Amino acid sequence: MLNKDARTLIEVIKDSEYDLNAWEMDFMISIEEQVEKGRNLTQKQGDALQKVYRKSQGGGAYISREKGGRR
Repeated sequence: MLNKDARTLIEVIKDSEYDLNAWEMDFMISIEEQVEKGRNLTQKQGDALQKVYRKSQGGGAYISREKGGRR
């Protein structure tokens, strides 16, 4: 997962009213540190972040939106 997409998901999760469990909290701290260092996430990390995102939003997957409206 690209760094910019991970940043977006992290911010949305943090802005939501979702109550992270202990594992999710530790995971988010670790992922946020990596993103702040400019690293892209591995596929497995990105999948886990998507899962937390879906839970925080009540379901659905994050889809990166490129400029111009098309992917």
